[in-house]
Amino acid sequence: MGSGALLATMFVILVPLAIWLYTLIFALSSLWFSHYCLAALLALRNERALAASAATPAPASMDVDAITLPDDTPSGTSFIGNTSR
Repeated sequence: MGSGALLATMFVILVPLAIWLYTLIFALSSLWFSHYCLAALLALRNERALAASAATPAPASMDVDAITLPDDTPSGTSFIGNTSR
């Protein structure tokens, strides 16, 4: 009869302790997993960026006069003082 009371008492103490322990283990393993996966993701992105920069060489020179921006006006045309509408 004494072992039944001891078992009931230990059950009331050990179940919340076990739930807390499993919750703590789950939280710490989640943090560990995300920490190392984010580090691996960063390394993969750095590796791909390095490979992409090595694959496309930069142009040797650029002709700045050949570049036209969308709001550039053709040469010789000025909107300031233009009265012909």
